[in-house]
Amino acid sequence: MTLLDHPNIQITGEGGHTMRKLPAWMTTPQTVSGEWLQQAGLALPILDPESAILIGLQRV
Repeated sequence: MTLLDHPNIQITGEGGHTMRKLPAWMTTPQTVSGEWLQQAGLALPILDPESAILIGLQRV
């Protein structure tokens, strides 16, 4: 699981929104099973309504 593209996300304390910390998968590629992802889900950052992120998933 890799973050392929994203807007410039500002965190609290840096003139940003209510995010205090970005989810770990946004800064470091993660390897998880499909079963785990189905059960746990994916924590998304708080974005402006007109923003989007592109997430890449690769079968290993």
